[in-house]
Amino acid sequence: MRYAMRLSVGLVAIGIVGTVSAIQAERSNKAFSDHALRATAAPPAPSPRGQSYRGDLTFVAKDGHTVTIPATKVPTAVRDSFRAASSVEIQYLPEDPASVRFSNWDQPRSENLVLPVALLVAGLVAVGVLVKNRK
Repeated sequence: MRYAMRLSVGLVAIGIVGTVSAIQAERSNKAFSDHALRATAAPPAPSPRGQSYRGDLTFVAKDGHTVTIPATKVPTAVRDSFRAASSVEIQYLPEDPASVRFSNWDQPRSENLVLPVALLVAGLVAVGVLVKNRK
């Protein structure tokens, strides 16, 4: 019975975290689709770390100030584009220039709420059943 309760509470916790994460991702996707600005970024100084590639990303925002985002994760396709060209197009949010997407590679994807909500509901139902059976 204890194990079942712990498992049920775990499902609820995972469901809550997953739901919050999906909602935040959807808000970010909406912000980028509604009002992201475009800029050209200079290639970052290379600093490969295992399978990922990170570097300081620098671009000039629409208002004219230079924005540098340290240790930005760069997808492999973007890194290859940086090697082939001297720059790449990015999108950024004017209210938060550190929020950047690589225009041709970081396409917004709709987060799926079905799984986290299903886990949350399953956990809540299981907790309810276990509590009812205790009486």
